[in-house]
Formats: sequence, structure tokens, C-alpha cells
Amino acid sequence: MADIDQEAATAGLNDMLQGMGLGMDPAKMQKMNEDADTKADHSVSKHINEMDDELKDRFKALKVIQNECDEFDEEEQKEVRKQEINFESKYQEIYELRRKSINADPTLDKDMVAALIAEFDVRAKQMQDEDYAKLEIPPCDVKPIQNTPSGVSDFWVRALLNHPSG
Repeated sequence: MADIDQEAATAGLNDMLQGMGLGMDPAKMQKMNEDADTKADHSVSKHINEMDDELKDRFKALKVIQNECDEFDEEEQKEVRKQEINFESKYQEIYELRRKSINADPTLDKDMVAALIAEFDVRAKQMQDEDYAKLEIPPCDVKPIQNTPSGVSDFWVRALLNHPSG
């Protein structure tokens, strides 16, 4: 897994902001944030220096602990982003397979479809228990999609309308 290229990401963000007409340079934004952090650190340092020695030492120790915590947060965010990138590529494969299925794409591998159907059948058998027979499921209206070579018409509208909203 390649490390995230911060410079490329900043350049991409800059291009996006410029394209949106926002015109704020991310490098300038980062500099402004750093300046604000520096001012805050100086303000804290000023207040710490006005304290008695025992309290001052505890605040200094707390500042070091907080800095370590911030470093861990940065490291965590980098690791989380690596995982997100990894899973995004996996999801893309699934989304592409779903897109092909919905649109009846002729490049869809027939063996893959057969394997997916077989997996569906296995899962359906695993889910059957004594309560399965008691379920009342309304039949699916397949008339609009019968003999439709272009895939599942209105798939997303139907999916959203049938999704149980919380």
C-alpha cells in the first residue's frame, strides 16, 4: 500500500477549491491554522508562566501528554485512511458487479452470476428455521422487468422506496 502523498492531496484540493470558485489556497489555510495554533500555544505558555512552580510543572507535563495524544491521533488518521483506501477498491469491484447486473451488461461473466445464485441458495437454506415458514412476504411485482434486455428498470427508485427507513 502506497503512503498517502500529502503534496498531491493538497494540490488536488487546491484545484478543486479553485474550480469551485472558492479561491482559498489550502497552503494558505494550513498556514493560517498553524499561526492560530502557535498563538494559542503562546497564550497557554503565558498563562502557565504566571502560575506557581508546582502548578506550572503539572501543566507542562499535561501539555507534553496532550502533544503525544495529538501525534497518536495523526497516526490513527493515517492508518484509518489507508484502510479506507483499501476497502474503497474492494467496494468498487462489488459496485461494478452490481452495476453490470442491474444493467444486464453483456460483459457480465455468466459463471460469476451462476456462483452468486448458488451462494444465494446456500444462504437462503442457512436462514431457514422454524420461524421462516411463518414469515409473510408480499410477492415481488416483476411485470415491469420481464423481458427487459436493459436490466432492472427503476432499480434505484424501487430500492429506495422499499428500504425500511429508521
